[in-house]
Amino acid sequence: MFLGLAASANQVVKGLDYTLVLSQVPHQRTDRSSRTGVFAFDPTPRERGRICALSPSGVLVVLTPEFISAAQPSVSFDAKRILFAGKRSQRDRWDIWEMDIDGQNKRRLTSDFGNCLEPGYLATSSITPPDFADKVRWILFSSDQADAYDQEGTNAARAIYAMNIEPIASRGTVIRRSTFNLSSDFLPTVLNDGRVIFTSRQPSGRGHPSDTFPLLVTNWDGTGLNLFYESREGGAFKGMACEMPDRTLVFVESKGETREGDGQLARVSFKRPLHSREALSKGPGTYLNPRPTPDGRLLVSYSAGQDSRAICVFDIAAGLPGQTIHQDKKWDDLLAIVVVARPEPQGLLSAVVDAEVTADLHCIDVYESDLPDAQNFKKGDVKTARLVEGVPVRRSGMPLQPLPGHSSPSNVRLRILGEVPVEPDGSFMVRIPADTPFYVQLLDAQGMALETQRGWVWVRRGTSRQCLGCHEDKELAPENRTTEALEKKSRHVLLQAPETRRVPADFKRAVLPIVQSKCRSCHLGSRAAGGLDLSEDPAGSFDRAFTALRSGAGREHVKPGSARNSLLIEMFVLNGPGTGVKDKHPAVALTAQEKKALVEWIDLGARWEN
Repeated sequence: MFLGLAASANQVVKGLDYTLVLSQVPHQRTDRSSRTGVFAFDPTPRERGRICALSPSGVLVVLTPEFISAAQPSVSFDAKRILFAGKRSQRDRWDIWEMDIDGQNKRRLTSDFGNCLEPGYLATSSITPPDFADKVRWILFSSDQADAYDQEGTNAARAIYAMNIEPIASRGTVIRRSTFNLSSDFLPTVLNDGRVIFTSRQPSGRGHPSDTFPLLVTNWDGTGLNLFYESREGGAFKGMACEMPDRTLVFVESKGETREGDGQLARVSFKRPLHSREALSKGPGTYLNPRPTPDGRLLVSYSAGQDSRAICVFDIAAGLPGQTIHQDKKWDDLLAIVVVARPEPQGLLSAVVDAEVTADLHCIDVYESDLPDAQNFKKGDVKTARLVEGVPVRRSGMPLQPLPGHSSPSNVRLRILGEVPVEPDGSFMVRIPADTPFYVQLLDAQGMALETQRGWVWVRRGTSRQCLGCHEDKELAPENRTTEALEKKSRHVLLQAPETRRVPADFKRAVLPIVQSKCRSCHLGSRAAGGLDLSEDPAGSFDRAFTALRSGAGREHVKPGSARNSLLIEMFVLNGPGTGVKDKHPAVALTAQEKKALVEWIDLGARWEN
């Protein structure tokens, strides 16, 4: 039974037929970034927040009075318990807690595992083969436990984790990392079928200076990862998704220029998410945290401007906020969840094998792609696939230095896992290190990148991942055929372990020795051949040769990410376009390994150090 205070003079309350769990923080004016286009969203809750229960009659009860900060509640399937992120004191990290629906019997679930946020209940599931008898309750949350910079080098990278809150016989409590993106994954939501949809920060695509924040979907153990929805329409940031009873997904889309990420509402259908976007909200104001009611209505956190955020029923037909359920001038209401029992999703028999260190990747056809450049590929153009590993930079270590012309570094080190042959039908199959973020480059006969994947993928331990193509239409089904890679009944193995043997392909280790031994005698100082000075500069952050090759004069000697379009490669590898002997270097011949080092360095972004 809830006991509390009736509405004060500062509150507006119009009841629903349900008790609501509310997340509140002291009201403050919206803090928008002063620089247009700068991503400012932060999943870390504002301090001094609290979790409350609001009865249908308007009685508000604070459920977390003993916490200095509490936020992000999630109600269990039977509506008897609440997960939340909380801090008892200012010096504490954020941990995941659970309490009864009336605020009693609080217990801490995480400890010494970074800042843990955004909890949610998962179905009862099992992870122990062969009989999978250990069916227990699991939860998910996000954490910065990996102690790594995000790809921009500004914040801690976050990943999504799963944890059992009922002990497993002989194993106790198990915490598994589910996502391995090198930027951040956050804002997870459990769908009615048990999968998890979340926002993932991904590197910018062609022609776009800023990153994208698509909605990805996966099983809670990290298997079955797929794109759910991505578009720059309405803003590149998509998040706070919720599933509606009519099998549509409602979410907030914005440019992410505020700390909370508030924006407008949109929805897509589960049948065709990539091609069914519909803008829902119209008019002024911004929205946060849409959540459904059992009768199909939509609760939102809404603010018309600088007034406090209110919980409203969104009028989908009008595209405007409708009935105000709760508003307090002193508090921002950020999230409201209906306290009502709902069906539990089907559980998962996890295929992840914790003892394994490898996983399998099978690509059906690299020529199946919706990228404009790939449309021009002919069967046989792609000879090999290069797999590039991303290694995060730990926050406890030294971050990478910025490259010339860049204000901030990319805090991800790159190493080449290896190359795998692509069969004539476009297929390849490879065994790779598991739980390792990587991307794929398609290479031509000279070993140069024709196409480079944008974004990181991974394969979980002991599992297999199959992809139809390279950036293919996600609504296509594969042709029912056996690929040539499968017919060989063996997979190429890319295991250059130990890790110290994986090729860094950077200037400092791979290219500088070539410059020193074969270039500097002619390209030195004021009399440098062709005006290209490759002399040493011990006082600078980088060797002068590195800066000179990257900056160029007129046509670029080096085009980062594209060896095939770099003058340096024409001169030493291609010997000029066509027969272009005029562009061939007149004095120096490189070995096959040196040519390969130049190509790999440029294709991997022409970095100083990896």
